[in-house]
Amino acid sequence: MSPQVRRHQRLARTCALLLLTVLGAVLAVATPALAGSAPALAAPSAPSGASTTGTKPAPVILIATTGLTWGDLIAEHTAPLDGGPTPDPQDVTETLLSLTWAATPANLVQRTASATTCPADAWLSLSAGARTRALPSSDGTDCGWPTDWNDAVAASQQAGYGAQPGALADALAQAGLSTLAVGRGASLMLTTSDGDAPASVRSFEQAVSFNRLADLTVVDATEPHVLIESLRLASALDDARVVVASIADPTDPGLQALVLPKGTTGWRGTGAVPADAVVRADDALLVTSPSTRQPGLVQLTDLSPTLLTALGVEVPTSMTGQALALPTTSPAVELKPLDSRHAPLGVLPLARDALHAEASQMTTLPVGGALVLASLACLVVAAVVLRGPAGPRHLRAVGITATCVAALPAGAWLGATIPWWHAGASTAYEPGRQVVPAALAATVVMALCLLALLHGASAAVTALHARTLLRAQAPSASEAWRLGRLVQPHSFWEPTAPQLTVVLLAATIAVVLFADGAAGAPLGFNGVLGMDAVVAGRFYGLSNTAFALGAAALVVAVGAVAGPLVAVQPSPALRRTAAFVGVGVPGVVALIVVGLPSLGADVGGALTLVAAFAALAAGMAGGRITWRQWLGVGVGAVTVVGAFGLADHVTGSGTHMGRFVGQLQDGTAATTVRRKAWALVAPFASSPLALVALVLAVVAVAGAWWWLARERWAWRAGVSGYAPLVASMSTAVDSAQDRSEGRVGDAADGGQVGGPDGSDGPNGGRVDGSVDGLGGREVTQGLVPRWFVPVLRALLVLVVVEVLVNDSGASMAVLSATCAAPLLLALGCARLRPRTR
Repeated sequence: MSPQVRRHQRLARTCALLLLTVLGAVLAVATPALAGSAPALAAPSAPSGASTTGTKPAPVILIATTGLTWGDLIAEHTAPLDGGPTPDPQDVTETLLSLTWAATPANLVQRTASATTCPADAWLSLSAGARTRALPSSDGTDCGWPTDWNDAVAASQQAGYGAQPGALADALAQAGLSTLAVGRGASLMLTTSDGDAPASVRSFEQAVSFNRLADLTVVDATEPHVLIESLRLASALDDARVVVASIADPTDPGLQALVLPKGTTGWRGTGAVPADAVVRADDALLVTSPSTRQPGLVQLTDLSPTLLTALGVEVPTSMTGQALALPTTSPAVELKPLDSRHAPLGVLPLARDALHAEASQMTTLPVGGALVLASLACLVVAAVVLRGPAGPRHLRAVGITATCVAALPAGAWLGATIPWWHAGASTAYEPGRQVVPAALAATVVMALCLLALLHGASAAVTALHARTLLRAQAPSASEAWRLGRLVQPHSFWEPTAPQLTVVLLAATIAVVLFADGAAGAPLGFNGVLGMDAVVAGRFYGLSNTAFALGAAALVVAVGAVAGPLVAVQPSPALRRTAAFVGVGVPGVVALIVVGLPSLGADVGGALTLVAAFAALAAGMAGGRITWRQWLGVGVGAVTVVGAFGLADHVTGSGTHMGRFVGQLQDGTAATTVRRKAWALVAPFASSPLALVALVLAVVAVAGAWWWLARERWAWRAGVSGYAPLVASMSTAVDSAQDRSEGRVGDAADGGQVGGPDGSDGPNGGRVDGSVDGLGGREVTQGLVPRWFVPVLRALLVLVVVEVLVNDSGASMAVLSATCAAPLLLALGCARLRPRTR
C-alpha cells in the first residue's frame, strides 16, 4: 500500500471520527429537548377558543385598516402639549388608544413578498397565511387590485414563496365554520382556493344590527369613518373576540399597530404556547409571537394561524406563520376619554421598538459600506506604504490601523448598548438623519473600548509570563530584561502583546456574534448591520451578516492558534493529530452553536462551517482534500444539518430547520430552494446598480489576483519590494542579540547571554529560526507564516459555500473578506515588527 493511500485512509478515518463526534454532540443536546417535549406531544392541549365543555368557540372579528403606527397615534394624542389642536375624542386616534387600555397592543410586521406592502398584497397574504403578492410587481409606487381571483393566484405563484391563496377559507369551510366579509379586501381574504366568494354585507353595522355575525367576520376598515364605527360597535360586543390590525402602508415599510384581545398569549422559550407567555417591559405586558420570539412583535402571516387556532381549526402546513393563543371569550370594552398628557403605557415601548427597527433599516447600508471601505482602504494603504526600504518604519502604524479596522464588526454589535437610534428622533417616533452618524460613532467607540481592553489584557499577560520565565533563569537574564534586551519565546503560545491582541480580537468577534445569535440576538436584532423587524428576514438566531463576519474571524483565530501548535510537533503523525484536534474541537463547538435550532438555527451556516473547517484541518495537516473526500464532507454536513432539522421538527419549536423538514415531507421544499437560488441572481437582474457593483467587484478581485501572482514571482526571484520587511526583522534580531551579548556580558562577569535561556541568541546565534506567529518555527525568508496558506484556503472555501447556500449571495463574501483581511494584515505586521521591548 502506497504512502499516499495510507494518508488518505487516515484522513478518511479522522473525518469519520469527527462526524461521529458531531452526531454524538447533537444527540446529547437534542435528547433532553425531545424528552422535555414528549408530554406536550403526547397529550396536546385543546385549541385556544375551543371550549372544554364542547360548546362552539366564541366568534372572532378582524377589523383591518392601513397606515396606522403607534408612534403616529401617540404624537397625535399628545399634540396639545406641543401647541397643536385638541384631538377629537371621536376620532381614530382616541378611539384606538382607548381600546388598548383593556386589550393587548403589539407591533405588526407588514412585510409580504415585496419590499413595500400594498393593501391587496396584505389581504392575499392573510388569505394564504404566507408571504405573497396580489399583483405581478408590487413596489409600492402604484398599488392596485387584481382584476379577478385567477390573476391574484398567478401573481402569488410568481412571488416564489409557495403561498396558497385561499388556504384560510378552505380550512374554515372544511371545519364547517361560517365567514362574513365586509368590504373588498375582506372578500379577497375570505375567498376559497377555487375562487368562491364569501358571504358579504355592505357594512359592519348591518351585520351587527341583523345579528349576522359569522364564526369569522372580517371588516375592511380602510376608510377612517368605517374604522371608528367598527371599533365602537365591536367594543360593545361581549360574545366576540376582536382583533384590530393595520396590515399595510405602501408609503412606510415600518411596523404597524395591532390590538389583540386581552389575555392573548404567545411564546416563551418552547415550541408550545404556555398560558403565561408574556414579557414584562416598561410596565407593559408585551405578547411574543412564536415566529419572531421578540417581545411585542407579531408577523402579518401570524394572524391567519391565530384566527384558525382560536376557532379550533387545524392550521394548514402551507401557512408559514405561527399562532398566538386568543382568550376563549372577551368581555365588552368601555371606551373611556383619555388624558392628553399621557398615552397608554402599553404602547410606549412599542413605539420605541418601531423607532429602533426603522433606524436599523436606515443604517444597514451606510455602516456596512463604511466597514467595507475601511477594510479596503487599509489593505491598499498597507500595500503602498510597506513597500520599499521605508516599509519597516510603517509596520507599527499599519498594524495598529489594521487592528482598529478589524475591531469594527465587534463594535457594530456592542454598539447596541448605546441608544444611537434616538438621535434626531421626532415626537412621532420617527428616526432622523442623525441616526447614521450616531450608529457609526457608536460602532467606533465600542470597537476602540474593546480594543483597549484586549490590548491591556494582552500586555499584562505577556509581561507577566516573560517576567515569570526570566526569574527562573540566571541573574544575567533578569539584567537583560531590565536593560530592555531581546526576549525570546520558549513555546508555541508566547506571542507578543500586539499578536495576542489580534488573536483575542478575532476570537472575541466570533464569540460575541455567535453567542448573541445563540441567545436570541439581543444585540444583533435591530442592530446597525441589519436583521431588523422592517426587512423581517430573521428575528432570532444567527443572521447571514453575523455568520459571515463571525465565521471569518473564527477561521483566522483557530488558524493562528492551531498553526503554531502543529508546527512545533516533532513528527508528521503528531502534526496531523494536532491539526485535527486543534481545528476540530473549536469547529464542533461552533457547529453546535450555529446549527442547533434552539441556538443559532442557521442551516446555511452549519453547512458552510463543516466545509470550511474540513479544508482548514486538511491544510494544517499538510494535505489536500480530493473531490471524493469533498463528497464525503458534503454528505457529513447534510447529515448533521438534517439531524438538527429533524430534532427541531419533532420537538415542534418551529425554526427554519424544522419548517424545511416539514416542507420536505409535504413536497413543497423545492419552492423554497428555487426562491433562495433565485435570490442569488435576482439583485443583479433587477438592479443596474447592483450589476455595476458586481462587475467592479469582479474586476477588483481579478486585479488583486494578478497583483498577488506578480508579487509572488518577484519574491521568488529576489526582487520583491517587500523584502526589506523580512530583512529588518532579521537585522533587529541580530542587533538585539549583539547588544545583549556585549552589555549583559560585561554586567555578568563576562558571561555572554543572548537569550533568557542562556543560549548564544536565537537558535544559537543564527537568524534562521525566529519564532513564527504564536511561537512556531519558520525560516525568516518567508514573508508570512506557514499557517497563512491553509487559513486563506479555508476562507476561500468559506466564501464559496456561504454564497451558494445562503440567499444573501455575494454580500456574505464581501463581509467575510472585510472581517478577515484586516485581521490577517494586523497579525502579519505584528509578526514582522522587531522583537525588542
